[in-house]
Amino acid sequence: MPWGFFLAAALCVIIPLSSCSKKDDKPDTSMSNIVLLDGYDRPIERVWLDKSDLEEGYYDIVIFLPGEYGSNGIKIQADSLNHNNKVIDLSVKEKKHDGWYISIEYLAEKTWLFDTYYEPGSTYYEIFLTGTLRVKVSKEKKQISIELKNGIVKDNKNGDGKRHEISISYNGPFYLDEF
Repeated sequence: MPWGFFLAAALCVIIPLSSCSKKDDKPDTSMSNIVLLDGYDRPIERVWLDKSDLEEGYYDIVIFLPGEYGSNGIKIQADSLNHNNKVIDLSVKEKKHDGWYISIEYLAEKTWLFDTYYEPGSTYYEIFLTGTLRVKVSKEKKQISIELKNGIVKDNKNGDGKRHEISISYNGPFYLDEF
């Protein structure tokens, strides 16, 4: 009888401990289909591209976030020739080229947090202080990958004037519409 009690007590201690591992002790820091803004994550509900712009090689991308329709979202503009699957340094304006220049806008609760534009010589828009952007579009598969890393922006011209930290991670389908 004492051995049975000892064995049962030992199993009660060993079994729960055996299900733990070092991997589970570390928080999962991977991002998947979310926007991380100022330490808070928001799931991406849907990504839309303008159909006619896409047919011409331009990316007019709208990322819908939770909330009232049209009051929360991100708009990114780029083009296939200069930006598709290329890592773009958001801390410098682009060099002069044909096609569209990068633009990133964020609307939260009907308030513009920032509105950036990367055309050289443009002084009306702010740019990010740090960060990189990579957009990869597959028209044939209707798939898009958007990765904005370590973005820091403060827009005193068209935004709310506050410093914002932003990261975006999305890999999935896109939907077509006419904006």
